[in-house]
Amino acid sequence: MPLLPKRLREAGAIILGKANMSQWANYRARDYSMNGWSSHGGQTVAAYHAKQSASGSSSGSGTDGSIVCPAQRSGIVGLKPAVGLTSRGLVIHQSREHQDTVGPMARTVKDAAYLLQAIAGEDPHDKYTAEIPQVPDYVAACRDTLAGARIGVPWKAIQEGLDRYPHHLAAEPIMMADFHANLASYLSQLASNPRSVHNLADVREQTQKHPLENYPQRDTGIWDDVLFEQKWDNTDPQFQPAMAPMWAAVVGAPAITVPMGHHAETEPVHEDGGLVETGPGVPFGISFLGRKWSEEALIGLAFGFEERTKVRGQAGEEGDTADC
Repeated sequence: MPLLPKRLREAGAIILGKANMSQWANYRARDYSMNGWSSHGGQTVAAYHAKQSASGSSSGSGTDGSIVCPAQRSGIVGLKPAVGLTSRGLVIHQSREHQDTVGPMARTVKDAAYLLQAIAGEDPHDKYTAEIPQVPDYVAACRDTLAGARIGVPWKAIQEGLDRYPHHLAAEPIMMADFHANLASYLSQLASNPRSVHNLADVREQTQKHPLENYPQRDTGIWDDVLFEQKWDNTDPQFQPAMAPMWAAVVGAPAITVPMGHHAETEPVHEDGGLVETGPGVPFGISFLGRKWSEEALIGLAFGFEERTKVRGQAGEEGDTADC
């Protein structure tokens, strides 16, 4: 059994079922057609609007925003720990070295703190967890620490980031490099491999052949780019120099999102890939970000905001008042 489910059971958790995530963490098709869809489980939608996008690939792990984004669109709390605070055992890595992490999504900040308390800690099968300085009492951190807190709102950095966004797409080859190497490593550890799938090229070939994969309606554009445009992976000498300008963007620091509000009844419906991104009643959250290993402080800030606002339950599906 993977370490995290084992730790949850030992802490008294009752595991009721499994979720359906975006296949390959949404890292297959170039459009939004994979968002919330898998060949095994079909299409997942969120709860607040007909055909609402789940806004992420998450099953409780996150590379880009797959804890924070689904949580804020569902009106719940999402806690993305620093890379290395929780084990990634048996996770199919997209970017093990820089961004992959596993964290809780829960109804309240305190629920998320209980879950993080259970799963945080060293795993001999994940060398990145050896860096953890200590595991504090995250549940005890659930106290209002907003009074006197200094919170920076980086407006200039955000605007500069938006201005540079097209240029920042040049960082995508780094993700490609990680995924190319990490997938081959994962496949090499399979106890049984009847189709002899050993690398991304094999996975792509099998995907395009199998009718349940709904190809070419749902394409393999990202994989095509990885295989035909990216000629090196993260083991190559070129990798470190290419990564140097972007270390700050992928430091693996923690973040927590808390419900902040819901879009108004007059909000226009905006769709991507046939799924509703924003519309009447769709929730949005506020995120607190911090330095590596600052989860304890972030939990205190998020708990204080949650206690002062009590946003959950103020709106339900299609914007109706409901207890969510």
